Amino acid sequence: MAVADLLRGCPLFFELYDHEVERVTRFCRVHSRKSGEWILTQGQPLQSLYIVLQGRACARFKSGEVRVLGVGDPLGEAYLADEKACSVDVVAQTDCALLEIEFTGIYALFKKDPRVFGLLMLNLSRLLAKRLNQGEGAAHSGRKAA
Repeated sequence: MAVADLLRGCPLFFELYDHEVERVTRFCRVHSRKSGEWILTQGQPLQSLYIVLQGRACARFKSGEVRVLGVGDPLGEAYLADEKACSVDVVAQTDCALLEIEFTGIYALFKKDPRVFGLLMLNLSRLLAKRLNQGEGAAHSGRKAA
């Protein structure tokens, strides 16, 4: 399955047309992490957001809440909104493939493609509002750890 196909199911890309999703993927990279490897750590400065393309990861929030993240779940999206250091530890639970989207690429859309930029920001707002309504970790679209 192509990366663009996986992203269509990600809440961050809701309401984007196929060609717009594909345009965003042009400035992305795919990374892999082995089971047990760190993906993000609290306090780490972020320059990108990540989307789980394959596998599962475990996120532990400052509150102690633990969430399992799977395919389509974003990581680091809160940083895009408030530009603070990472507030969650994330470790690969299984071998994972992650799509990295640099913030500079997203911000470049502001001038190049304001519609796409606006939809990404709207969807980010939705994810963060969901977090506020459901508790700190819930906006990662993850499921509570078993």
